[in-house]
Amino acid sequence: WRDRFGLTEAGAQLLTIAPGSSAGETHKRWPAAHYGRLVRLALERNAAWRCALFGGVEETALLEGVKSAAGAEVARRIHLVTERELDSALAVLSESVCVVTNCNGPAHMAALVGAPLVSLYGPTNAGNTAAFTPDLRVVSRGFACSPCYRHEFLRG
Repeated sequence: WRDRFGLTEAGAQLLTIAPGSSAGETHKRWPAAHYGRLVRLALERNAAWRCALFGGVEETALLEGVKSAAGAEVARRIHLVTERELDSALAVLSESVCVVTNCNGPAHMAALVGAPLVSLYGPTNAGNTAAFTPDLRVVSRGFACSPCYRHEFLRG
């Protein structure tokens, strides 16, 4: 996968974005268009970076939406990663210069392998659910209604 991503080129680095969440917690997701803009800006500013859009097979449409929103100018440097094997998934995360997530499983996987992590929090409490790592940076708007665990958000 390193060759496929272009990580064997001198100076190449991997930014990993994991925009998904479980089907019952889609309210925790930042919109695909926002992630797409983030990817585009990061890749425009860092010519050596490649981007892995990381998620489960069931999130392929979401990952494609982020890639599409990033734009054609950077699309060749974006790769979808829907690894079914845990060791392969952890390898991708461990190679990342930064992993950007919301409140989801890949955040905890990134912490496990020591990847620098930025997690976007909206309706959940980072103090209760964030990955446990000194390399975590939490981004939250701190809305008055947060954290929110309303019943209608918790149904699958």
